[in-house]
Amino acid sequence: LDEAGAREGAIQGMVTEGDRLFAVTGRRTEQITRIVRALPGFLGEMRGAGDVIAEATPDLRSAVRSLRPVAPRLDPALRALQDMLPEARGLFADLPATLASGRRGLPPGRRLLENLRPALDGLYPALREILPAVQFVAEDPGFVTSTAANLANIGNPYVPGPGGTKQRYARAVPMIWNEIPAGFQQPLPTSRQNQYPKPGSLDAVGKEPLKAWSCDHLDNPQTVPVIPPGTGAPPCLTQGPYEYRGKTAYYPRLERADP
Repeated sequence: LDEAGAREGAIQGMVTEGDRLFAVTGRRTEQITRIVRALPGFLGEMRGAGDVIAEATPDLRSAVRSLRPVAPRLDPALRALQDMLPEARGLFADLPATLASGRRGLPPGRRLLENLRPALDGLYPALREILPAVQFVAEDPGFVTSTAANLANIGNPYVPGPGGTKQRYARAVPMIWNEIPAGFQQPLPTSRQNQYPKPGSLDAVGKEPLKAWSCDHLDNPQTVPVIPPGTGAPPCLTQGPYEYRGKTAYYPRLERADP
C-alpha cells in the first residue's frame, strides 16, 4: 500500500486514460461491431490466398532459380536504362509534334494510296509473274555477279590515244573447239552441255568436272574432230534432278507466285 501510495499519480493517470479508452470505444461501438463481423470473411480470404501462394511456391522457386544467372546483369541493365532516361524524356517530349504531323500527313497519304489502288490492281498480276524469276536469280547470285564482271571486263579496257584521249576496245577470250559449228543433227559425243545448271554450279569450277544434262549421246558419231586434237573430253557426269523451292525436278519450274 505504501508503494501504491507513492505512485498515486501514475495510478490516477492510468485510470484517467482507461476512462478515455472506454469512452472512445463506447462512442465507436458500431464501427467495432462491423470490424468484428468482417473479420471471419477477411480471415477466410486470407486463408484462400495462403493456399494459392502455397500451391504456387514450387513455380516461384523455379522462377527464382531461373533468374539467378541473370541477376548479375540486372544492375548494368538498370544503370544503362537510367542513362537513357534523359534521351527518352526528349523523345517523349517530341512525340506530340510528331503525332500532330502524322495527323496532318496521314489523310493525304491515305488518299494517295486509294488513288493508286487501280494501278496496283493492274500491277499485281505482273508482279506474281516476275517474282519467281527474281527468286530464281537470288538462288545463285554468283551467276549475276560473274556476268556483270565479264561485261565490265569486256567494255572497260582502253589504250591512250592522241591528245590524251582514250581508245576503248573490247577484250574477250574466244573459245575454239569442235562444237563451234552450227547445224548439228545430234550432239557430238564430246558434248557436256547443260542447259539448266544447278544453282551454285559455278562454285565447282576448277574443283570437279561440270555436270552434263545428259549422257545419252556418247555413242553418237564424232563428225567433228576434237579440238585441240588428242585432248578428248572429260568424263560425262549427269547433274540429275535437284530440289528447288520444295520440288524436285531436272530443271526449275518457275510457277506463278501464290496470291
